[in-house]
Amino acid sequence: MAIIPYKTPTITKLDGRFKFYNRGFKYRISFDTRYDGYIPYRAAIQWCENAYGPEREVWNGNAHHYRKWNTNWRVVIPKNKYFRQIYLREETDVTMILLVSN
Repeated sequence: MAIIPYKTPTITKLDGRFKFYNRGFKYRISFDTRYDGYIPYRAAIQWCENAYGPEREVWNGNAHHYRKWNTNWRVVIPKNKYFRQIYLREETDVTMILLVSN
């Protein structure tokens, strides 16, 4: 029996059933990071950081802890440790990530 990997990346258009939909994210891109799948995922993360900056900024002051999430993209690692998900707001961002990752 051969192991057949999923087609990656997989794009899902979000609606009310999905995580982060109520925060304005409209698309989820899922990457299978087994085998050579980590390379396209890393390229997609690099593009997001170059386009919009880091995913979050953390500032530690004198007894204050401040965390600011990026409003344009977010990374989630689901229970299956081989998959990574990137949440995006715009369809043009999805197109650019597909170009960069392939």
